[in-house]
Amino acid sequence: MAHLLALIVLWMLPINLTIKSGLSAVVMLGIAFPLRHAIHLQIIAIRVNVSGELSVQQRDGDWQDAALLGTSFVAPWLTILNFRFSTRRWPQHVVLTPDALSQDDFRRLRVWLKWGR
Repeated sequence: MAHLLALIVLWMLPINLTIKSGLSAVVMLGIAFPLRHAIHLQIIAIRVNVSGELSVQQRDGDWQDAALLGTSFVAPWLTILNFRFSTRRWPQHVVLTPDALSQDDFRRLRVWLKWGR
């Protein structure tokens, strides 16, 4: 939404068309990386072993060990998991709402995140 708003404001400004086009390209490039990152690195499964270590399965089917960051957020209506992979520079974020998985699994995950780590 911020990128769309920036483009609208940019095109309303009384400046040269060449400058508007160049700045529009910069704004569009600014959204290209986060979108590519979100599409490529989709997490489809999370596994926690007995010792509390996490593994996540990405869309390509491979399981990778991950560290859950302290910046993760847990609430009954929304859970945001921030993972750090040793093979990636930037953390991976997963947003879970109550309708994303079964009610019992969502409750168990929230309890583990709050008390079990």
